[in-house]
Amino acid sequence: MLLDRHGVAYEWHDTDASEEDQAKAREISGLAKIPVIVFPDGSFLSEPSNPQLEERLEANDLL
Repeated sequence: MLLDRHGVAYEWHDTDASEEDQAKAREISGLAKIPVIVFPDGSFLSEPSNPQLEERLEANDLL
């Protein structure tokens, strides 16, 4: 995973195992079972490409 390769700390929520995590993903992105990444600035990406993710990580000073 790109976050692991760059040493970026993150918290994993398993939407397959937790209805609470599904609800939170739905609240953020409107969808319950796709990757949703929330950043410190409050922005989020749903199912981003690696270049999109790297760009947002850089914008949040995480790289």
